[in-house]
Amino acid sequence: DVGVRCQVDSSNTCTYGDVRLVGSSNQYEGRVEVCINDTWGTVCDDSWGSVDATVICKQLEYAYTGYGKYYTNAYFGAGSGTIWFDNVACTSSNTKLVQCSSNPIGEEDCSHSEDAGVGCEAPCDNGQLRLADGYIPNEGRVEICMSNVWGTVCDDYFTSVDAQVVCKKLGYLTTDALAFSSAHFGSGTGDIFLDNVGCSGTESSLLDCSYVSGNSISCTYGHNEDVGVRCQVDSSNTCTYGDVRLVGSSNQYEGRVEVCINDTWGTVCDDSWGSVDATVICIQLGYAYTGYGKYYTNAYFGAGSGT
Repeated sequence: DVGVRCQVDSSNTCTYGDVRLVGSSNQYEGRVEVCINDTWGTVCDDSWGSVDATVICKQLEYAYTGYGKYYTNAYFGAGSGTIWFDNVACTSSNTKLVQCSSNPIGEEDCSHSEDAGVGCEAPCDNGQLRLADGYIPNEGRVEICMSNVWGTVCDDYFTSVDAQVVCKKLGYLTTDALAFSSAHFGSGTGDIFLDNVGCSGTESSLLDCSYVSGNSISCTYGHNEDVGVRCQVDSSNTCTYGDVRLVGSSNQYEGRVEVCINDTWGTVCDDSWGSVDATVICIQLGYAYTGYGKYYTNAYFGAGSGT
């Protein structure tokens, strides 16, 4: 295999304390690299955890659910050059890696096989909604984005009228919208952003409805009260034979494979499923991949339904 070494424009230096994610097929996850004295280096995974990963997501203005995902043991490949940070211990009040406590910069006892990584999510807008952990795309736990953080909605006083607003926001029909209480689709993580939601049905967003938030939330049983919704799909919007989609993930580039046959979405069995098959899905969807698409088995992104 051919290789290349390029020269870097020395006038294009990085800014002290900048971070970037390297070594993944998408920009929202990867090996953590930090700029110190105009030089990019890595972070050792000693004591590396979810709070530290969250700070990286915050600094990059990426979204996360509960916490950023953290990775150890050079999950995204070993870096090179200087390992700038070791024994990082961030707090929830930190917004940049260089604000966190750690060994003195450059003092470490690690190798690049211990390079730390992070997984964030694509930035989201205030009030943006999604349905999580449903068996079909039009049902699931209601999650709402606030300041690039995904959280849940408490089921207190949440009715089918409120569910209609959720379905409308997501582009589904409002008729026969159903609301589910008591974490019907599983308990979420992180913040509970809204409680005592009261919509009239005419609103275009849950944030247009009455609700309480912050310290006024009285969701006694926490995420065991996460609300869920099932929406109805416009049957006139049929799919095209052979179309594929990825379902059940927090981002559009991975998920359970579903294929359209005779206007009906169904799933693919994992018998003999491999990297070449995954690559074909990436090609069909117009997504990038490195070497081959990653393949997953055993309903990694949740079990589907139907055919």
